[in-house]
Amino acid sequence: MKVNLPVSQTEVPFPTGRYLVSKTDLKGIITHANDAFVHISGFQRDELLGRSHNLVRHPDMPPEAFADLWRTVQEGLPWHGVVKNRCKNGDYYWVRAFVVPVRKNGQTVGYMSVRTEPARDEVRAAEQLYAQVRDSKARFPSVNPGLLGRFSFKTRLWAIMGSMSMLSAGILVASASGELTPARTVFVGTSAALSALISIFVGIYFSLRVDRPLARAARFFDQIAEGNLT
Repeated sequence: MKVNLPVSQTEVPFPTGRYLVSKTDLKGIITHANDAFVHISGFQRDELLGRSHNLVRHPDMPPEAFADLWRTVQEGLPWHGVVKNRCKNGDYYWVRAFVVPVRKNGQTVGYMSVRTEPARDEVRAAEQLYAQVRDSKARFPSVNPGLLGRFSFKTRLWAIMGSMSMLSAGILVASASGELTPARTVFVGTSAALSALISIFVGIYFSLRVDRPLARAARFFDQIAEGNLT
């Protein structure tokens, strides 16, 4: 693994309210760096473009973290994690990184990384974990979401609601056909009503707390994909 030296013990604060955005080709060569990324890295833009993204890798980061990143995005899945990066002068800064494949005409043509400011408790947890991984006292926990993660949150939520609706329908059919005793009919009727209410509340929650934020996020990433990366 490339080791970037020297390093200092000086942390550079993450720019409040900003996003660090970069794009690479399939080999991790930087093809775009927005102004915020250029500024905090300490490099000139022409020093970043055409270079491997590991130019800003800090030696405190265990190789297992980047192995997991590459394994995940090469499967076409998003990766996220807290990362310590190195500035040109050896200082460092922490980011919460979200890396996604960039696709064109159904093919992955590169990768995009959007970094935001991590919470301090996330940084402390990451520091502890990475130290343990480097000392072989812990394994790096893969953030690859696996089979379940291949489905969007929206899909999984609607699947839950669909299951509830099917359960309600099954209960009502069984009750109407006389297959249940009166006592059980009362019980399953109540269960069906509760299931229906839960479905309604989940739908309302999804609309207010999930669907709208997802729509805003989709618009944000659409702007990035269109080249508005500042």
